[in-house]
Amino acid sequence: MKRLCFVLIIAAVVVSGAFAGGQAEPAARPEADAEPINLRFGAVNPMSHPFLQGAQHMADLLEERSDGRITITFYPSSQLGGVSEMLQQVQVGALDLTFSKPGTLADMGYEEINVYELPYVFRDEDHLNEIMFSEIGEQLLDGVQEAGLRMVSLAYYSDGARSMFFREKEVRTLADMRGQRVRVQPIQVFIDLMEAFNASPTPIAYAELFSALQTGVVDAAENPLTGYHANNFFEVAPIFVFNEHTMAPSMVHMSEMTWNRLSAADRELIRDAAVESGLFVLELVASQREDLIAELENEHGVTFIELEDKDAWLEAARPVVQEYGANYLDLIERIQAVQ
Repeated sequence: MKRLCFVLIIAAVVVSGAFAGGQAEPAARPEADAEPINLRFGAVNPMSHPFLQGAQHMADLLEERSDGRITITFYPSSQLGGVSEMLQQVQVGALDLTFSKPGTLADMGYEEINVYELPYVFRDEDHLNEIMFSEIGEQLLDGVQEAGLRMVSLAYYSDGARSMFFREKEVRTLADMRGQRVRVQPIQVFIDLMEAFNASPTPIAYAELFSALQTGVVDAAENPLTGYHANNFFEVAPIFVFNEHTMAPSMVHMSEMTWNRLSAADRELIRDAAVESGLFVLELVASQREDLIAELENEHGVTFIELEDKDAWLEAARPVVQEYGANYLDLIERIQAVQ
């Protein structure tokens, strides 16, 4: 990413300022006799995924900065269910932390957050990174709690653009998508987008995706390159197409019930560690990209394809943007005005 260093400088300022409630001073050390805190963190991905590596970095920072008082126990690989199930557990305080994509929150009633899911709103990954670590990005995080979802969103974890991968068909143009059964998240905007691409959207739980590809229940799916690699999808879908239809980051959510029990000092420690771990993920993904492509191509026989008609995909997606972004076109304009 050609402007990654610039983004990281911006983000460093955010960590010490806006995301920490405007305070540039380091977080206060906890009282020596404060109660230990163990936070439960559920995720659908394995610990090898960059998001879980980032969450582990968050855990390491918290344990160090709290002198061992704040720890995190992880439940990866859908041990506690899918995304929706874990979000419900977070809402009722049965789970402290989890991830979700913005579109899931939009289906729960927070409409504006869907801006991250809309196809081709962001020019490239650098543009997305700049928005996440800006006032716009901070406002969108704060909006999760303001929308009454009973969660506090702490940070963004981004592993790049989502693209498509296929069991058998080498998709090079939009016309090649016709009739392809594509696994999608159970989020309406994704369903409508695949229909706009002339595909047949098939909602399937993430934990079932590998077997669905393996058995031919679906012909294709979509994920960032890192998720494609970490979950071994290349074993059952060895054709990867860089259509980069959306660049939505994941978000780290904490149960509002857990948050409300924390002291102000602990909230600051946790939020700062979450944001810093998001930066860790950003750097990790950027540093691994070329090596991942080389490994997948040379060791696993993956075929990588660049689209021949990218403009046709953008045009096909335009009605989806107009429909889902109709109530916040001003927000889309603010985002696209950022250079």
